[in-house]
Amino acid sequence: MTFDAATALDTAKTAYIANADYAAEKSTTKALAFQTACEQLRLLLPKITGRGGHGGTSVEFNVEGLQAAIEKVDRWLGASSDSDRSDTSAPPRAISLANFRD
Repeated sequence: MTFDAATALDTAKTAYIANADYAAEKSTTKALAFQTACEQLRLLLPKITGRGGHGGTSVEFNVEGLQAAIEKVDRWLGASSDSDRSDTSAPPRAISLANFRD
């Protein structure tokens, strides 16, 4: 399977826009999806690209804005209680396999 950067970038942009209203919607699911989109965009969006000497290429990434968005969603996730969220589902449970047999 090959990596398609254009498709990955389009998907990350779509997720960023679709989930940017996580706080207004009080949605943990959207907040986590927004956080993932920020991480993906941080990797996929170059700030500067250019050709260096000897046929080399240089790329510089602009992570400040996306890092600020990630920190903001982290604060929101940490500060919002379960009663503030609209998508409060049961937390994952640990299942014991102590008595499991093949």
